[in-house]
Amino acid sequence: MRGEQVAVKAETDFGQKNSALRAEAEILISLQGGPGVPDVYWVGKRDLAAQACNILVMELLGPDMEDLLEMMNRRTVSEKTGLMLAWQFIDCLEHIHSRGLIHRDIKPENFLMGVKERANKVCPARTPTHCNALQHTAKHRNTHTIFFW
Repeated sequence: MRGEQVAVKAETDFGQKNSALRAEAEILISLQGGPGVPDVYWVGKRDLAAQACNILVMELLGPDMEDLLEMMNRRTVSEKTGLMLAWQFIDCLEHIHSRGLIHRDIKPENFLMGVKERANKVCPARTPTHCNALQHTAKHRNTHTIFFW
């Protein structure tokens, strides 16, 4: 990682039990090694500008799919490229689901391209969330209620 550009996310730590950034870091760490999952280099707390902050240092990613199409001055990709991207989306989502997580917001601007040696890889930009499915009740025998948090 030495000399490499990274992405740094920071949020003010108000001392709350729940932190969006810490939750994101936990989820990314649980997904490490999966297809399209950005590497997490460090998670912790530091003082920034005299304020306690939660910090996440992770692999720097490239443009999202929407921006990429705009940069190329087109709104479509070739059939081959579309199929290759679809295959990566599916691999990534299968890995996310295998960890008991769901993405909840699948759209082009929520998937980023990698950079350098991973420039041809698709990465989820938004962190998936935990999913807890309630067991069906006698009243609703064939349905499940999904809660997201």
